[in-house]
Amino acid sequence: MKKKLIAIGLLALFSLSILSSAFAQEDNSPQEYHVFAKGWDRVKLAFAFQDEHRLEILNKIAERRAEHYQLLINEGKSEEAQAYLLKTERLMTAKLEKLDVMVDKKQEILNRIYRNVSVEDRDIKPYVEITNKRGY
Repeated sequence: MKKKLIAIGLLALFSLSILSSAFAQEDNSPQEYHVFAKGWDRVKLAFAFQDEHRLEILNKIAERRAEHYQLLINEGKSEEAQAYLLKTERLMTAKLEKLDVMVDKKQEILNRIYRNVSVEDRDIKPYVEITNKRGY
């Protein structure tokens, strides 16, 4: 039952994002960053497993938030725009720090693998004997 509800929710978010983009204005004026678009961006970010893809999504989010900030400025809502800008800065900083931690962990794992695979300081004879016995 939960899986069906999640699937229906994701489908609804996807449908709404398509509809909102279909009704978007064609001009180059700043666009409002709608709740549905925010939600869809969060879903895409949650399911992005490659660091490069995550960075692309974060860049798009930053662009959309910058457009929304400009829209608020154009409408004369400077206090709201400043608060929005601070929130955007905190959000992006937190996401990029999290990404940095993930990259550091991956680098740490790679370093351990390289240390374990390195045969410069080890005697390779036992490994050769094992492979010869097994017929490799």
